[in-house]
Amino acid sequence: TIPPSSSVNYPILSQINLMAIGTSTTTIAAGSGVTIRFQDNAVSFVTFMYQYGIATLIKIGANEWKVAGEVE
Repeated sequence: TIPPSSSVNYPILSQINLMAIGTSTTTIAAGSGVTIRFQDNAVSFVTFMYQYGIATLIKIGANEWKVAGEVE
């Protein structure tokens, strides 16, 4: 879960790299008040496409993150 800036205030343009290690479904979820930007949409969560999939989160605004990678 991506925490709101009031909990953890990452600087704008911070990047967090993630990898899905387990065999079960791995999800990246937005915390309270957080927006995830994926492709052309604002979403509340994304799911890794497969085991060992990778993704990068980039903070683009207060409580707003862009996600790119092997997620859907």
